[in-house]
Amino acid sequence: MFQPKGQAPCLRFGLAGEYRVMSELLLRGLTPSKVILDDGGIDIVLTNKKTIQVKTAKKLWSNKRGYKFSADRYKNGLQADFYIFWLFDDDIFLVVPKEEMNKNGYMNILTEYTGGYSYPRTKFLKFKDAWNLLG
Repeated sequence: MFQPKGQAPCLRFGLAGEYRVMSELLLRGLTPSKVILDDGGIDIVLTNKKTIQVKTAKKLWSNKRGYKFSADRYKNGLQADFYIFWLFDDDIFLVVPKEEMNKNGYMNILTEYTGGYSYPRTKFLKFKDAWNLLG
């Protein structure tokens, strides 16, 4: 893949995740606005004033068994109302309310393989495609 000089691959990957989530929100009838300066752990604001941080990751580890995420945390704790995790390799979205996140903002998601299909094996499974929580 061509990588322009001076551009960090993870920055571009994260930005791609934000726009991917914005397209999902638009297709579901919500109106997202991209925060230009990510200075407070918020990537997207909806017209209903709910705030979102988007985290995107590829599978880790040699056996490709899972994902590792780290939510942006500030001295006042987690800032966004919702955290949307895009499990890139499986094209799965988890829409997690702030109250369900652990205090340190770290999360590992293991995946299982059955018949070539991968799904999250985590307490966050109930938040798979939970876009309705944002409406």
